[in-house]
Amino acid sequence: MLLGTSALADIDYKQIQSDLNRMGYNVGTADGIPGRNTRKGIQQFFNDAGYEAPESITDVEQSFINDVATFVDKPLELIRDVITNKISISSMTDEELCNVNFHIDLMPVFDELNSRGLNCPSGTEKIIRYEGQLIIDPVEQLRKFQRSFSIKIPDFDLKNAQTFVDWDQTKEVYNFLNPMIGQLVNQGRERLEYCSKFMGRIGSVPPDPSKNLDGTGSWAGDTMRDGFVICQDSLNALYLRALSSNEMIAERSRKAFQKIIEQLVEADGANNLPFRPYHTRHNKRAGRADPNFTYLITLSKLMTGVELLHSTFGWSPDDYAAYSDWAKERLIQRLPVGGRGSSLDGQKCNLNPSMNNMNDACMNAAPFVAQGLLRAAIMGGDRELAELSYLVFKQYSSAIREDGSQSYDAIRHCYAADYTIWASEFLHDYVYLAAQAGVNLWEDKFSEKNGTPRKNVEYALNVRANPNLVNKYAKDFGFPDCKTENGQIVQKVANYPWSAFAFYLHSFDKTNFDNILLEDRSDLWSYTGASGVNYEVDLLAKKPELIDYFISNEAKIFAEREQKEKDAAAEKRVALLESIGFEEITGDDPYAGRYTVTWYFVDSMRTKKSEEARDVLTLANGMGSFAGVNFDMQPSSKLRKELFVAYSNSGDIFIQGNLDLFDVGRAFPTELKGSLNINDKPEISGTWYEGDIFELELTKID
Repeated sequence: MLLGTSALADIDYKQIQSDLNRMGYNVGTADGIPGRNTRKGIQQFFNDAGYEAPESITDVEQSFINDVATFVDKPLELIRDVITNKISISSMTDEELCNVNFHIDLMPVFDELNSRGLNCPSGTEKIIRYEGQLIIDPVEQLRKFQRSFSIKIPDFDLKNAQTFVDWDQTKEVYNFLNPMIGQLVNQGRERLEYCSKFMGRIGSVPPDPSKNLDGTGSWAGDTMRDGFVICQDSLNALYLRALSSNEMIAERSRKAFQKIIEQLVEADGANNLPFRPYHTRHNKRAGRADPNFTYLITLSKLMTGVELLHSTFGWSPDDYAAYSDWAKERLIQRLPVGGRGSSLDGQKCNLNPSMNNMNDACMNAAPFVAQGLLRAAIMGGDRELAELSYLVFKQYSSAIREDGSQSYDAIRHCYAADYTIWASEFLHDYVYLAAQAGVNLWEDKFSEKNGTPRKNVEYALNVRANPNLVNKYAKDFGFPDCKTENGQIVQKVANYPWSAFAFYLHSFDKTNFDNILLEDRSDLWSYTGASGVNYEVDLLAKKPELIDYFISNEAKIFAEREQKEKDAAAEKRVALLESIGFEEITGDDPYAGRYTVTWYFVDSMRTKKSEEARDVLTLANGMGSFAGVNFDMQPSSKLRKELFVAYSNSGDIFIQGNLDLFDVGRAFPTELKGSLNINDKPEISGTWYEGDIFELELTKID
């Protein structure tokens, strides 16, 4: 790298040295003289960021260094205290509030700023981007992979691959599958208003602004999520509000989503900012470009909404061209999938990876990128994007084992089961999109040593039914919120709907395909979770004979399903009783009767206890059930009613089932244990999801 003398007079090298030092490059005293350490630091910074070091430094390079340093040099302790509620936002000074808002987007901080009339900028509003020469050309890297393995790319028919073509028909199918969808989408007004204001102003999207900062593998239950996490589901909810039974709400929501997209396209916004805060636990130098999943999921949610609603936007050909160009550029920014500084050894994935060689090109991010590339290709008629999407898919396929397990996501400690299902949903969506373009990928596999997408979905559905299956591969990553019981890692799994796999079920499992009509989707998360693409709706819209089948066989389907559910519940009851050593009580039962149960939540740090709900528990013959009162409290009434409850002659009690807490429907398997011998302490307790505690106090009624 050369530093031309003409540049020296115009460049503030003292500032550059200061910026490099605070990012961990240790170039020495900031004296304004660009010596060997300074030149080496500049070269390291640009190489870490994924770029060839520039031959000379101009104001463009100086601005980029300063922008990155200013953004990543965060007051981590202050932010950590805020998101874990150790500091009250209302007690913060204006200066502290503005400082936090610049470095992390938090909905309560946003509201507090507005209430005080403060106009403090967010760091994510600025476009932080550099147009230098990348060390790894992401497109050429994929083409090299293609050449190395002689991969033949199928011919995608992009012209006839549109989804959600007829908005009126789309609405009809949504309402057929769930007559309550029009009321369901009217929830969560405060979050939607926040996201409507926040998302359109984004210049840059950083990775995981709040994740892991509380010491868990993701977030403890009461940890404050950043705006990008809040809006991941809320963006889906916003565009789904176009289905509202209230026409005014529907039209307002559709326009709000369209405005977000048009603002971003016009401002060239929502760019990939792949830099984490300088934090030695994550990396030694803050200029290192990391794979940015937050960027990927934000981009996907935006594009999914356009896919669903664009026919209502009234866009001109120029509008479509502008959007397509923006979407293409944003997706190319996310390549290489494994990150700017990463390349796979041998260009394919390892079937026996370790914690130390994880790579996004072989994990759940890859099919997410693939579906985004193909979605943009279909929208813009871009054949190159379609081909790149297939190469990303093909590289990811080298991580699928013969049994269908995903070699990287399946090792992720107590999150392995959840990531296995999540990744399979992303892959399933890509396979569906490819099918709309005339390409059948169900039996496509990387090699004879690998499994197919069909095998992968089948494995994920088995894990959905029995999360412990993944413990064959799961490894200890040292996450403090992961637990082990009876030699098994306790897997944390969300409640994923059958509908997410509708295309597979229609293709290979007609019996369970009925579940997309029968399953309970009374919570919005069942629509907005995972990638938030409801392709079951597009599938039925294109195959009206399936709707006719459901209508003509509805009574039979429901009757068969009800009997199967009863049989399954009886089998589960017997198995659970045997596993915990309980038996039905046939003689004298001193614990039979009704109890008032007060549900308390205790945060994972054991610093806060709050009452969540009250219910009535009825016990008889060693079994019990909750009445499900307090409908508007959590855990949700319906989930409380479905809990398995058993107790013994000695008064030991065991409760098992899915429970939610903060977001309705975002439920996870939970076990509670305790005693019916009432005293001053909570009689029953158990750990929920990421380390938070449920405590239940009982009072006998009769």
